[in-house]
Amino acid sequence: MDIVWWFVLAAIVAYVVWWLVYALRKRIVFEAQMALGVGSLWAAFATMNLDLPELVDLPAGLSLTGWALLCLSIGLMALAVLSLHRGGNPASGWEHTTALTTSGVHGLVRHPLQLSGILGACAALLVKPTPLVLALSAVSGICFALAARAEDRFNIAKFGEPYRVYMQRVPALNLLAGIWARLRS
Repeated sequence: MDIVWWFVLAAIVAYVVWWLVYALRKRIVFEAQMALGVGSLWAAFATMNLDLPELVDLPAGLSLTGWALLCLSIGLMALAVLSLHRGGNPASGWEHTTALTTSGVHGLVRHPLQLSGILGACAALLVKPTPLVLALSAVSGICFALAARAEDRFNIAKFGEPYRVYMQRVPALNLLAGIWARLRS
């Protein structure tokens, strides 16, 4: 592998470890789950370069669907970060919001970052369906789903009744249901 690739991989590992340690020290469960999800997702993508046997021989169209899903995942992540930065009145960074964000992509789905990770895990599996990618993608998807549930509990404690109302109005991870609800209203 190229030296640049190893440097990028080392930087990602260092960031994920720092994020995990930070979340554990602060006892923020959903942040720790997000760090594990991101770490296993990056590991899934890193193992794609290995010459491992594939579980099934997927048609080329499914591989292209995986790349399209990855693009959707990256776009959703970018929209979520912008939405948090603009509407969340962050105290520091972009993720430590002091106001409930219900506009932008957060008006369609409560957990766009976690959904982005789940879509990325599905994309990895469609692009390179090896047993190792399957295992890492499964771990990643589960971590992101658990993080969404834990973040709901965290946000109820942080924002109270307004978040409960928001939970009733906006789906957690179902973007299509959120778009449909928006179109109907």
